Amino acid sequence: SNLPIPLETCVVFSGLCNDNSSAPAEKSENPSSFELPKAKFIRLKGQELYDDLVGKELVVKLVDPANENAEIGRTSISCLSLLHEQLEAGGELELKLTERYYKKWWPEAEEETADPKAKAKAKAKAKAAPEPQEVLEKKPERPPDFVPPVTKIIVKVVVDELVGPLEDRDDWTTLTIACGGVFALPERIVAGAAEDIEAHPFVYKAMLFGEDLGAGELVAAAEVKSPPAEQEDQPVPDAVEGDEGVEREAESNIVEESEAEWRENQERFAVSVKFGNSDELIRYRGSDFLSSFRHMLNYTGGVYMYFAIEEKLAADPKKPNLPEAAALAKHFSGRAWFDLRPLIRSGARNASSSCPLQGTAAPEDIMVDEMSLQESRTYVKLSLQLRFDAAKPPPAPVADLRSIVPPRISTNRFPASADAAAMYRDVVEAAFAAICRDCGANTRGTAGVIDQMKKMGSYDDLRERMRAAVIRVVRERVRKDVNAVPGQPLEGTARDELLSDTYAYLKDSAAQVIEELRKAAPAAAAGIPSTTSEGGGGLPSPYPQYASEVGAADAFPGVSDSVPAASRRESRPSTKEHYMSEMSPVAAADTESAQMGEVASEIGSPIGGIRGLDPTTILAHSPAANKARAAVDSAVEVVGRNARLAFEAELLGNWSRAAQLLHNRLLLDEVRSDPKEWIAYAKFCARARGRQAAAEEALRQAVRLIAEGAEAGVEATIEVDIMLACLLLDRGRYEEAIRALREMHEKDVTDPTLCFFLALALFLRGETPERSKALFAAVNKPREWFNGISTTSQIVDRFKSSPMLDAVPPYDLTQYVLCLEKLLDFGLPSMVFTFLDQADVVPAEELAREPLVLLDAKASALDRDYAAAVARLEQLTGAGAEPVPAAGDDGLSTRACAGNVPSGKASQDAWRLLGDCYFQLGDMDRALQALNQALAFERKFEEPDVFIRLGSVLIAKKRWKQAREAFLKSIQFMPTAEAWTGVAYAEYRGDEVQLSYEALCEATLLDKDRSDIWALLTLVHLRLDNAAQADNAFRQCLSLKADCEELLVEVAGDYVRGPGQHRQPSFAEAAARRAIQLRDSGMGRGALADALGAQKRFAEAIHQAELGMKLLVNSSEPRGLIFERALRWCEELGDKGLVESLYATQSRCNEEASSQSP
Repeated sequence: SNLPIPLETCVVFSGLCNDNSSAPAEKSENPSSFELPKAKFIRLKGQELYDDLVGKELVVKLVDPANENAEIGRTSISCLSLLHEQLEAGGELELKLTERYYKKWWPEAEEETADPKAKAKAKAKAKAAPEPQEVLEKKPERPPDFVPPVTKIIVKVVVDELVGPLEDRDDWTTLTIACGGVFALPERIVAGAAEDIEAHPFVYKAMLFGEDLGAGELVAAAEVKSPPAEQEDQPVPDAVEGDEGVEREAESNIVEESEAEWRENQERFAVSVKFGNSDELIRYRGSDFLSSFRHMLNYTGGVYMYFAIEEKLAADPKKPNLPEAAALAKHFSGRAWFDLRPLIRSGARNASSSCPLQGTAAPEDIMVDEMSLQESRTYVKLSLQLRFDAAKPPPAPVADLRSIVPPRISTNRFPASADAAAMYRDVVEAAFAAICRDCGANTRGTAGVIDQMKKMGSYDDLRERMRAAVIRVVRERVRKDVNAVPGQPLEGTARDELLSDTYAYLKDSAAQVIEELRKAAPAAAAGIPSTTSEGGGGLPSPYPQYASEVGAADAFPGVSDSVPAASRRESRPSTKEHYMSEMSPVAAADTESAQMGEVASEIGSPIGGIRGLDPTTILAHSPAANKARAAVDSAVEVVGRNARLAFEAELLGNWSRAAQLLHNRLLLDEVRSDPKEWIAYAKFCARARGRQAAAEEALRQAVRLIAEGAEAGVEATIEVDIMLACLLLDRGRYEEAIRALREMHEKDVTDPTLCFFLALALFLRGETPERSKALFAAVNKPREWFNGISTTSQIVDRFKSSPMLDAVPPYDLTQYVLCLEKLLDFGLPSMVFTFLDQADVVPAEELAREPLVLLDAKASALDRDYAAAVARLEQLTGAGAEPVPAAGDDGLSTRACAGNVPSGKASQDAWRLLGDCYFQLGDMDRALQALNQALAFERKFEEPDVFIRLGSVLIAKKRWKQAREAFLKSIQFMPTAEAWTGVAYAEYRGDEVQLSYEALCEATLLDKDRSDIWALLTLVHLRLDNAAQADNAFRQCLSLKADCEELLVEVAGDYVRGPGQHRQPSFAEAAARRAIQLRDSGMGRGALADALGAQKRFAEAIHQAELGMKLLVNSSEPRGLIFERALRWCEELGDKGLVESLYATQSRCNEEASSQSP
């Protein structure tokens, strides 16, 4: 389509097939219906066809038969894809017009530029011809900006099946070989050739990869070297015998050529040998060749190109060849080593080199008097290009690892028991309503309730209804019990388990009914106070204070104080109730709610005085119901839950998740309108590092809310202004910060905090030292000293007229410490470093004491420089340092009484921080020692994060029981998913699988979005022989983008080695691949190899095993186990090549391990 003018055309095919021309099509600008004599061409499958498909294209030409088949245009089609990829090639292609026919788009321009002789000939021909019967068409006129459309042609090549060999489908390539020529030929070979190339008596041959590079001929130099510029004759001093200076001067004038320059000159100015196929030789190669090629790369690293010389007949009989020509040809035959090792690297597909030629003549053919190829420095330029990487392509990455996991197998289901369950629930609801309706003021205890209901006539009917409902439930459970055999009695353990499970079900169902009754009528309608705090769910805000408030008795306002928390902690049972009765408020709530389902008198408070009230009102007044509601609310309420989870995420260093949780929290109306929430979020952003812009935006949002009248309090209003100014200082915007601080300071010049921050701002801006030092000194002045002072300038003037620190104790650091702690609270450690290291306010001996050393270490830890923090703290806790209890039991921190800390002794806070820093650095021994020192103080910690950190250290030390106790201690102060997960992990490692499962249930209630919980739950279910539950837990783990590499490797191992239905190799493969995505480890590769081997995918398994062995060079035992399993797979395959490769890998690993050992 889109020819310039109407033309009669033919299509001619060539290149990949013999020339095939169509019949002429009708004259048209868009010709069609080309009829070919043969619409198909047939070729035998074989190496020749494969080579042609990769090395040649199908050429399509459009010719003009009316003009002696002049070429109109051409295009070409690559049929490479027909080998292994698709059954059709081609389509709509652009037809590149020749220059002659392209000009026909502009007829007027064509006439102007036409040949005058051609014009005259055409004119004479027109006169001799008879007048045309029809009027000639008017030639189109083109506008100046005319752009011709693209001329296109539609051509398709279709095959019935893929052309390439089936065995090569996933492993093939193309070789593109090029030889740039042979250079620096020996002088005896090319003697006289420059004057007469045709008379050269030799022809050349070369072979590479078994391919003939074509006939080689001597060619003239590419360039003629220009003669050096003539220089004026200069007198040359006569050389005097023994004149060494002249000889040295002559030698210095000789410039030695580098190897690269010499080769460049040889290629430009000397004759060389070129081969017929030197431009490009493309060949197809399949899996057999690639297997040998990879072996060559691993063991030899290259191949030889063979170079041969033969004598040819003399072109002129009058000028015969040299008599020794045949001997010279044999003498100068040789070979060149082509180094292909660069192709080993991933992604490398090209190799090129200038390869020196070495003689290969037989001893009897060597001419002693002639130079060798090595002495002549003869070399050949070779290059090789592969279509794909030399290494076997790895399997395509799995986009979604859940696709590896087979779908859940549908099972035969029992008939539904919904009717029985509904019947029982209805009876429970009716019974509770009857109790509330019939019992009087003096009704107490179970016996009293029963007597009262008998008097009212409701007892017998309810008893029969309850009995019938319970019997029906029991029958349904017996019918579905897998241990029950029809026609045989259920005895022993099976009977006990059935009755126990049924009893638990009845109690849980009753508790659910009562909870639904409570929710049916709002508690507010009955005048019942709310059981949650303003933050919702009893979770205070901001969340750092959550640890000190949640878990106390007043966290649940409706709970009776008759059983104090301390007594519950002291009476810890040793059985599984160890978690469910005392440590877990959720489990305790379930138990107490279930007790209310049996009879109302077991609630613990009299029923008298509430006759006629709705059951929901009675439940609302119940302490147990209040506790249940508070426990559930604390787990599911969004505001408090996000705050708690953000606290946990920050504790674990997962700053991204903490930020997302807090950000989502700020989207809620009750949080978004509170300035304090924005201040807390700003502090978090500053602590998180790299989020200063978000912190500033949060502070400005708080300022806006306060300006609009939101309640925040005076302290919060001042704090947000100070923090915003400090943040501006930290970001280098000194003028804005100083303006704000000076405005605040002018309002109250006696405020030491404002004085300190203004002094720091002036110091950072580079003010004169007198001004900043005067303000720093004023920080410790009493209020009376400021009498008569109302501006900053007056403070500076007063210090100029009196000694700087006159009448001020030089070592009173209280105000400085408080201000620096505020900077740490703001999340700005760099400003703490500025004051301590540069301000030169505090004497050097004071900088080495506890308060400031501890602050410096805290700032380093906040800046993630744990090594620097340890270095500072070891000054306090080094040799001779002993734990010093804090003064009194008033709960004041050591920092508050820092001035009372004896020199050379470390405080509790110092030991605690040192333990945390050691943990971050991975030194678990010292971390455990430091944390134990901190816990040895008289003042006891009540922060859950201390015990979570201790538990994590003990887990790393594999002290399972001690770790469990540490995590449980943390749960006493605040239940967290991290602590419950730690308990579960410790119990699992201690072979207490049932207790681990119960702890994981608590963890999932608190945080169901942690993949490590679900991974550990998978392991627990596999140990408990719960195959279906394990599979479901693992699916959930994958859906959460699992980030627990160690647990995933263990899951993979358990799935591979599990018996019967627990053996799920596909699950193991998914777990191992996800673990490798997180961290490429030897154990992960080994687990993946086991998973693939279990699926009989031995070749892939052996490949993964070799990768795992390379990553376990220094771990001989696990590497040896992987080697043994891989060797068994090789034997099953019967592939000697893989066995050889496996032994070579093991040998290299042993050598590397030996070289690294001392």
